Amino acid sequence: GPLKLNEMNSEAVSLLGKDRAPEADVILQAALKLDPRNPFTLNNMGFAKEKEGELEDAIKYYNQAAMTGSQEPVIVTLNKDWRGKPIGNIASRNAQKARTELEKSEDVGAKVTRMNLRGVSAMNRNERKKAREYFQQAYKLDPGNSFTINNMGYLAELEGDKETAEYYYGRAHNAEHAATKVAASTRPEAEGHPVGQLAQQSNDLVESRMQAEAEAKRRSGAPPALRTRDNHIIVEPATPRKIQTETSPVHKPNQEQNPEQNNDQQPPADSQPQQDSRPQLKTRPPQQKPPGE
Repeated sequence: GPLKLNEMNSEAVSLLGKDRAPEADVILQAALKLDPRNPFTLNNMGFAKEKEGELEDAIKYYNQAAMTGSQEPVIVTLNKDWRGKPIGNIASRNAQKARTELEKSEDVGAKVTRMNLRGVSAMNRNERKKAREYFQQAYKLDPGNSFTINNMGYLAELEGDKETAEYYYGRAHNAEHAATKVAASTRPEAEGHPVGQLAQQSNDLVESRMQAEAEAKRRSGAPPALRTRDNHIIVEPATPRKIQTETSPVHKPNQEQNPEQNNDQQPPADSQPQQDSRPQLKTRPPQQKPPGE
């Protein structure tokens, strides 16, 4: 009921005040399932989406909150200017502000920043597939951005592709904006540190893990296994045993045979001739020939 919605919205506002927008997003999603037309929940969701860099979605939720026309006053809020004012009016103002911000962020640098922010927020919501899409879009826009390269390495590391992760981390250390400090991260302890420094630390960790795994394999004495880039073992098909079959040799004479001779191969000279069982035609000896023959 209304009390449950109030609790959920109050918790979400508290998380938003601590820059934990992805966690507030999850709570507000559950609140919208209870009441998809609650103006406070819709406005808070718009604010969370704006914090996550998803300005298009923020405008959508702000508009939905404004269209309710609710005149209920805002009580719990991070913005003192909102307190006591009708939620419908506040949502309408927020939508206009988000549209203005979206129009300003049409240059490549702003788009890349927004895509990275959206990807990090998606990772914090355990939406890895969506995060990959955002990071890949940012990489297409600017493949030299240190934040984007570092995020691509982080995805590769999560998927078990250590070689690719090491490649991206190495590039991020010296890439553009490497000295810029991290504002939003999947790890709170990483925020406030230069992205190039974090990339180098991640690269060192990945390299040490690879060396430890290689040493463990050498000690185990197990035969080497062929693996894919995401660390899955490739099972080679069993090689079928070759069956040798005897074939009859083909006789190829070096010269043309006499047409009157039999085409069969002649036996060797030292072999005994086979006796012919057919009746033989014998000629009369010369001394027995009659005269005149």
